[in-house]
Amino acid sequence: MYFWQYRRCKERCSLYLLQIFVYYSLIVLIKTDNCNIFPEYNLYLGTKTPYRLIANLSDHKIEVKGCTPLKIWYLIRHGTRNPGAGFINKANQRLSHIRDQIIQNKHLLNKTTKCINGFDKWHMDVKELEAKNLRLEGEDEMVLLAERMQKRFPEILSHIYSNTSYFFKYTKTQRTKASASCFTKGLFGKFVSRDIWYPESLEKDPVLRFYKLCTKWQTTIKKRPETLKERELLKQKYGKQIIESLNKTLGFGLLTTMEDVHLIYTMCSFETAWQKRKESVWCSLLDKETFKVLEYYEDLKYYWIDGYGNSLNHNQACVAFQDLINFFENEDPYPKAKIYFTHSGTLLKMIAHFGLYKDVLPLTHKNFQKISNRQWKVSKIDAFGTNLALVLYRCEDQLKVLTLHQERIVYPLGCPREHLLCNLNDFKKNFKHSINCQFDKMCSL
Repeated sequence: MYFWQYRRCKERCSLYLLQIFVYYSLIVLIKTDNCNIFPEYNLYLGTKTPYRLIANLSDHKIEVKGCTPLKIWYLIRHGTRNPGAGFINKANQRLSHIRDQIIQNKHLLNKTTKCINGFDKWHMDVKELEAKNLRLEGEDEMVLLAERMQKRFPEILSHIYSNTSYFFKYTKTQRTKASASCFTKGLFGKFVSRDIWYPESLEKDPVLRFYKLCTKWQTTIKKRPETLKERELLKQKYGKQIIESLNKTLGFGLLTTMEDVHLIYTMCSFETAWQKRKESVWCSLLDKETFKVLEYYEDLKYYWIDGYGNSLNHNQACVAFQDLINFFENEDPYPKAKIYFTHSGTLLKMIAHFGLYKDVLPLTHKNFQKISNRQWKVSKIDAFGTNLALVLYRCEDQLKVLTLHQERIVYPLGCPREHLLCNLNDFKKNFKHSINCQFDKMCSL
């Protein structure tokens, strides 16, 4: 071997060894940050669950023999976001104090507690001006969702944009506007997405945020403390033992209220959503049973404010249902896609309106142990990026409907499970009360 060949080989080998060293150093670094007590903690994060944990990655084209897809009506919750201003302030004050106390007393921590050193590095990295803004994770969620849906329904969701073929709308918030922009990037690419036409966004949109116009719901349900009675009773039943468990983990009596515990849980949830490869230090303080109780605590809130706990919650969604039926019954083939970017409250009310995920037993503090396998789990049904799609098909001389929630086929109330599609006329009969929507009447005090 010539000298120059030997030297080049030596340089290549050195570079290769350096790459191996860096690669394994990164693995060690990542594993050092992975510090949670049990691996399934991210299944219990409530409405702050990142969509990547529940997405259906099987994106093959959905084909129904003898049927052609005509239109899609699509509701999408915004992607992963920052917390609100109130939480940011609490995190900066109370969580920072808890962190400082943990660092000062780390010698007292239970030996089974991992991520002890992670508290030294932790700080709240979200400014109040960025409250509720879409995160990078949320951008990815929307782009990837659009790409998968386009593969499933290429006849409807064309790569070529036309404002006659598509109708997009978002609410008057940064997070839904940014979600819409990222979703259109997934459909058409980043250059075309800049030229998408959107109608004026509304603070109280009659379809996207109908509940903001429902005075009775706002007054008698949302703002009424009695609505969250079951949640408070759960807190009273399990709060003391959860606080004792956490203080035992810490090795000293730092935490005194369930508000502290919920603050830790919420920070754990947000940071899990933001960080794909790094676990939140706050998650390491919570054991499996605590996660289960806190998840149910979240489920109770949304069950009674948005779900089956009160009939007005989901009955008022008839205005969105009317919009769906009017779109499907319009003989004009365009637009082919009506895509709305909205919020958790809209999706949950529509889900309940369709009779999806309804448990035999009501969600109460007493039923916690009995319904551990409940359907109403917001970690699964209302994660960031949650979506509900209804697709209209022509099957010879009949119109039929396919329903997807979280990119998976579901069956609204009255639609037979033995058939993939639901006859549109039967679908309308099942929801005739919704077609004759009396929104103003039901929402007036």
